[in-house]
Amino acid sequence: MLNTTANHGTSCAVHGDLLEIDGIAAAGDDRLLKDREAALIYGVSRSRFWAGVKSGELPAPIRIGGVTRWSNKHLQADIRRRLAETGSEAN
Repeated sequence: MLNTTANHGTSCAVHGDLLEIDGIAAAGDDRLLKDREAALIYGVSRSRFWAGVKSGELPAPIRIGGVTRWSNKHLQADIRRRLAETGSEAN
């Protein structure tokens, strides 16, 4: 298990293939996340996250009424795909 805390107080833990950031569990968790939470998963600022979304580099959000959210399940699948392409592992 790997535990880290970023400069701004964000906690990150890796338990095997389960990534957890500030209590947001990766595997099997299909919560809808705010942009701040999604940016934390990628380890980038909100502005960098939105730039990635706009460019198509990062997954598009789901819009429900006036609310914009990202599927945690889709974000985790994107990260696993990226890791597989580079031959890296999360832990």
